[in-house]
Amino acid sequence: MLRRFTLDDLERFVMMLTDERVTDQLSFPKELKTAGGAEALLRATIAAYESDEPMVAFAIASPDGFLRGMCGVSTFAPGVVEIFYAVAVPEWRRRIGSRAAKALVRALRRRSDVEELVGFVLPDNQASRRILEGLGFEDRGLVERQGFAEPVHDYRLDLGG
Repeated sequence: MLRRFTLDDLERFVMMLTDERVTDQLSFPKELKTAGGAEALLRATIAAYESDEPMVAFAIASPDGFLRGMCGVSTFAPGVVEIFYAVAVPEWRRRIGSRAAKALVRALRRRSDVEELVGFVLPDNQASRRILEGLGFEDRGLVERQGFAEPVHDYRLDLGG
């Protein structure tokens, strides 16, 4: 289930964002991959929910509310939205990322202002590549992308906006 983050997620969120196995796959700046940076990000995300410009980031949680990962979207270009997701290592191989990405795509298909979705994936992240390909994203090849130390696969999904 996707839900808003709460401060109850702090310990698990920090654990996830300070685990290099998770954060090596994300384009987050190094400072967000520290305990202090992760806490600041969580607090900013929670505060932004009630602002005029909320961050579109959600907790991936089990039915009892336990934080298993995170996902969200950001504007990449007019009409183009980037999706992202990350799953805590103990939760890998449980299709959590797949279900979260599918929920994001389903919700974004209903938006008339979104014409295309984009996802950037490191070449060795086979799980994320399978997720996006399973949702119909097309791999347009390797591109340089800010925040990544190496070229990433540029996945696109035309929504026919």
